[in-house]
Amino acid sequence: MLKKMLVLLAICCHACSLFSQESKVFLEEGWEAFRKGDYESTVQFAKTGIAYRDKFLFNHYYMKGFALAMQRKYKEAETAFDIALKIDENNSEYNWVKGQTHWNLGRVYGNLERFDEEITAYKTALQYIDDPNLYNNLGFAYVKMDSLETGLTYLTKTLELDKNNSYAFNNRAWLLLKLKRYELAKKDLDKSKELDENNPYLYRNYALYYIGIEDLDEACLNLKKAQKLKYRDFADEDEKMDVVNLIKEHCLELGIKQ
Repeated sequence: MLKKMLVLLAICCHACSLFSQESKVFLEEGWEAFRKGDYESTVQFAKTGIAYRDKFLFNHYYMKGFALAMQRKYKEAETAFDIALKIDENNSEYNWVKGQTHWNLGRVYGNLERFDEEITAYKTALQYIDDPNLYNNLGFAYVKMDSLETGLTYLTKTLELDKNNSYAFNNRAWLLLKLKRYELAKKDLDKSKELDENNPYLYRNYALYYIGIEDLDEACLNLKKAQKLKYRDFADEDEKMDVVNLIKEHCLELGIKQ
């Protein structure tokens, strides 16, 4: 009897291992679909993986939440993230899942305009993962709360940790422009361009700089570059019309079309 139980136990353990491996395959396939922008398929892979109820369960819930958030289904994403956060601390994926989930939950809160919760989520994420871009997100969250100087502190922290972060230079430049610190903003824009000259946001911000110093010719040339790099395709929903509106306001008389 004991021998039969041991054999059965061995078979069950082997099956668990197989299920775990299959679950991991669905996780990998889900992230591959995510990288291709196929968020519907990502959600389906996550749902299939969730059915295995193995050690990757919470990874699947995190992946599902992330894909739903990318589809702007924020309430559904929040629900998935809340489940992902229930991961047991003995799980080998604990720190990664906790950190990434709090990070993306912060993004969800931001889109829902729950800015206090957004800030708390980013700060909690930093307890599990140390990523310079979290400071960047924190900076923007404080800007949305009109705490511009605090936001500037966090954006600067990003660059202290990652001196080659072109997006962080561009983001700090944007904030410096809001603070009308044009000379410092121009230095950050130039550094960002040196690191990556194909960012459409960069040229939108160059345009804002030139508008600020009243050089509309240069401003409009940079808006045209932003359009050429398909700014509208990359911009968040509330920013999609920025370049078009700036052209309408400053450039139509110069012959630059929308």
